[in-house]
Amino acid sequence: MMLDENPSIKLTDDDATNLTRLFCASVKKAVEERIVLTIDHRKPNHTKAQKGELKDYAQNKLKEVEDELVVKVKSAIR
Repeated sequence: MMLDENPSIKLTDDDATNLTRLFCASVKKAVEERIVLTIDHRKPNHTKAQKGELKDYAQNKLKEVEDELVVKVKSAIR
Protein backbone atom coordinates (compact mmCIF):
# COMPACT_ATOMS: atom_id res chain seq x y z
CA MET A 1 0.00 0.00 0.00
CA MET A 2 2.63 2.57 1.04
CA LEU A 3 4.94 1.79 -1.85
CA ASP A 4 2.23 1.92 -4.48
CA GLU A 5 3.03 4.45 -7.18
CA ASN A 6 -0.62 5.21 -7.89
CA PRO A 7 -1.70 7.94 -5.44
CA SER A 8 -5.35 7.69 -6.48
CA ILE A 9 -5.78 4.42 -4.54
CA LYS A 10 -7.70 5.02 -1.32
CA LEU A 11 -6.68 3.76 2.12
CA THR A 12 -8.94 0.90 3.19
CA ASP A 13 -10.04 0.05 6.74
CA ASP A 14 -7.67 -2.92 6.70
CA ASP A 15 -4.78 -0.71 5.65
CA ALA A 16 -5.63 1.80 8.37
CA THR A 17 -5.83 -0.95 10.98
CA ASN A 18 -2.49 -2.41 9.90
CA LEU A 19 -0.82 1.00 9.91
CA THR A 20 -2.21 1.70 13.37
CA ARG A 21 -0.96 -1.63 14.69
CA LEU A 22 2.47 -1.03 13.17
CA PHE A 23 2.62 2.45 14.70
CA CYS A 24 1.55 1.20 18.14
CA ALA A 25 4.07 -1.65 18.04
CA SER A 26 6.80 0.83 17.15
CA VAL A 27 5.80 3.08 20.04
CA LYS A 28 5.72 0.15 22.48
CA LYS A 29 9.17 -0.97 21.36
CA ALA A 30 10.60 2.53 21.61
CA VAL A 31 9.16 3.07 25.09
CA GLU A 32 10.39 -0.28 26.37
CA GLU A 33 13.88 0.17 24.96
CA ARG A 34 14.58 3.73 25.97
CA ILE A 35 13.30 5.20 29.19
CA VAL A 36 15.74 7.93 30.16
CA LEU A 37 15.63 9.55 33.57
CA THR A 38 16.92 13.08 33.04
CA ILE A 39 16.86 14.45 36.58
CA ASP A 40 17.37 11.56 38.97
CA HIS A 41 19.62 8.70 37.96
CA ARG A 42 18.81 6.56 40.98
CA LYS A 43 16.65 3.51 40.46
CA PRO A 44 13.18 4.19 41.85
CA ASN A 45 12.06 1.78 44.54
CA HIS A 46 8.40 0.94 44.01
CA THR A 47 6.30 -1.53 45.93
CA LYS A 48 4.69 -4.40 44.08
CA ALA A 49 1.33 -2.59 44.23
CA GLN A 50 2.85 0.62 42.84
CA LYS A 51 4.49 -1.30 40.00
CA GLY A 52 1.16 -2.90 39.16
CA GLU A 53 -0.59 0.48 39.21
CA LEU A 54 2.07 2.03 36.98
CA LYS A 55 1.85 -0.86 34.53
CA ASP A 56 -1.96 -0.66 34.44
CA TYR A 57 -1.82 3.10 33.92
CA ALA A 58 0.66 2.74 31.05
CA GLN A 59 -1.43 0.02 29.39
CA ASN A 60 -4.64 2.05 29.76
CA LYS A 61 -2.98 5.17 28.39
CA LEU A 62 -1.57 3.23 25.42
CA LYS A 63 -5.01 1.73 24.73
CA GLU A 64 -6.53 5.24 24.78
CA VAL A 65 -3.92 6.47 22.30
CA GLU A 66 -4.49 3.44 20.06
CA ASP A 67 -8.26 3.98 20.08
CA GLU A 68 -7.87 7.69 19.37
CA LEU A 69 -5.49 6.97 16.51
CA VAL A 70 -7.85 4.39 14.98
CA VAL A 71 -10.71 6.91 15.08
CA LYS A 72 -8.58 9.60 13.45
CA VAL A 73 -7.29 7.30 10.71
CA LYS A 74 -10.77 5.98 9.93
CA SER A 75 -12.18 9.50 9.80
CA ALA A 76 -9.35 10.52 7.46
CA ILE A 77 -10.30 7.68 5.13
CA ARG A 78 -13.84 8.95 4.69
